Amino acid sequence: MAIVGLEDWEALIEWLETFEDVKIAQQAFDELKAVGGDRKKAGWLKWDDVKEISSYTNLWFKP
Repeated sequence: MAIVGLEDWEALIEWLETFEDVKIAQQAFDELKAVGGDRKKAGWLKWDDVKEISSYTNLWFKP
């Protein structure tokens, strides 16, 4: 069993969150590319429709 210090644990969690964010962004851009760059066809929402809640959810990618 390994013991990980608090700073190392927090760094690991931050890295995992960043990795997950990158995967989500790559998937969204792959979907956008697949529909010729048409954000509406890719399921993207307009910024004005989600800017009030964007800090709480990932709705700016897909509902």
